[in-house]
Amino acid sequence: MKKKCITITIFAIAFTACELIINPELPEHTPRLVIKAFFTPDGGWAASVSRSVGIQDPAPGPERLVTGASVELLSDSRIIDRLLFLQRERVYASEKPLQSGKSYSLRVSAPGFETVHATDSAPPPVPTSIESYRVETSDPAPGGPGVSTITDFRITLQIQDPPGEEIRYQIRVIAPDRSGRRDLRFSTRDPSIIADNRIEDPVLEGVEPFVGSEPFFKDVLFDGDSHEIEISSTNYTVEASLERRIWVEVRYVSETYYMHLRSALLHKSTDDNPFAEPVRIHSNIENGYGIFAGYSARDFELTF
Repeated sequence: MKKKCITITIFAIAFTACELIINPELPEHTPRLVIKAFFTPDGGWAASVSRSVGIQDPAPGPERLVTGASVELLSDSRIIDRLLFLQRERVYASEKPLQSGKSYSLRVSAPGFETVHATDSAPPPVPTSIESYRVETSDPAPGGPGVSTITDFRITLQIQDPPGEEIRYQIRVIAPDRSGRRDLRFSTRDPSIIADNRIEDPVLEGVEPFVGSEPFFKDVLFDGDSHEIEISSTNYTVEASLERRIWVEVRYVSETYYMHLRSALLHKSTDDNPFAEPVRIHSNIENGYGIFAGYSARDFELTF
């Protein structure tokens, strides 16, 4: 028994002596500008400018911001606006009136970084209407702390899709709250929305409804037709003094915008899976990272 223990000890020492610690030499990271900007002809818009970080430079969000950048908007190779930096919001803002269907370019430069630029356009709006909506308001169930009103609603949207071209949409449902407005989660069984916003077993598509916020979809299943979409949701109002209304926003997004949303969804679905293929979020920023994409929108206000 003593001999056996000595043998095990010798093997343990031998294996320990063979341990080799490798400190890999990681390539040095060259920071690049990162842009996030979604522009629209329907009102003001803003761009955030930050820097990329390497694996050995885990800087927190505020430290990544680039505040001394030159942010220019161009049309037909001519500068039409220079975005102003808003200290409180930490973004570069523009109130320049824009046109749907027209291409615009964003050019951003900052000391120590390579100049970046990108080009996109905002698609023109598509005829859209709300055919009907039903609202049911009730008092909260006992034990609902801080809840003033529970509102259930069902909305039927109708889109008259133009024939012969691929149109990309996004839907938002917005409610007031104490800090301004917030996006509501809603459910729908619309097959176009389910198909574009599910990364699950295709067999389940069309069976389980989509539940979430800000879904995007293409007109592949209804090109050139009138298409109805039913959505339903519940709004929990915390304060009785808040406005009793919601807003439905239908966006008509560019191909770049759609590809960015789609790749971001794929990236999120595989982020925690070590066996999944890595997904690169779509970017149209040359010499940098991020997105500059356009959209138009129609807003509908519903009171109850």
